[in-house]
Amino acid sequence: MRQHGVRVLSERDRELLQFVAEQYLVTLPQLGYLADRCPRTARWLRTRWQRAGLVNAAPLLVDEPTVVWLTRRGLAALGLPWKSVRPSFGSVQTAASLVELRLAARELCPETTWLSRRMLGHASPVPSPLPDALLITDQASVAVLVKARELDRRELERQVTPFIAGYEHTLLVLPTVSRHTCEWFQEFAGQATAISYRRYPRTVTLPQLPPTLALDHHSALSSKERDVGGSVDRCGVSPTCAHTARP
Repeated sequence: MRQHGVRVLSERDRELLQFVAEQYLVTLPQLGYLADRCPRTARWLRTRWQRAGLVNAAPLLVDEPTVVWLTRRGLAALGLPWKSVRPSFGSVQTAASLVELRLAARELCPETTWLSRRMLGHASPVPSPLPDALLITDQASVAVLVKARELDRRELERQVTPFIAGYEHTLLVLPTVSRHTCEWFQEFAGQATAISYRRYPRTVTLPQLPPTLALDHHSALSSKERDVGGSVDRCGVSPTCAHTARP
């Protein structure tokens, strides 16, 4: 059976479209990673969905690949009451970074629940303050914040302190982590973590999250978590203020 030139949505289609909807957008390489890690599959899915009117796709930034987001028809097909929002130039990098953070969190601790800002914004009641994402485990909740640039101390106090006060743990993701940021985070050891992460637009390179974000203090770390912890330790900084290793 076909609708608008494509087959009726499969369960896999719905899973992928749901992910895109929750995150606002994905890049074409990220769609390939989600599907079967094949760029050809990503292009095929984009074409099918566009022909069905379920998604829009466009290269919005010079150095970024094609970005895919759901149309009003696509959201309605999933039964989602959200408005279709065309990504702004300034939102693409942050939103794409959050996609890879979500994938990294899933690999580090598969049983966790990731709630995107879009999902949180439609929750009842809406969390306050509202993070970019909320990572939930059986043990605690982690407010995830992504910034496009380094923050000075005053900005840290104004933008990050409310989350530290309101959530059990806070993860701040920056392009670089300066000495003053490390020193500031040392004051909140056990409550907050800062990591540096620069996304490669044309590929999918997951950030190495500190294993403490698994927040499972009742079991030993898995071998994968030990590897991540080792990468953090080799950077010569404390687990509270860590740099992700680049390939």
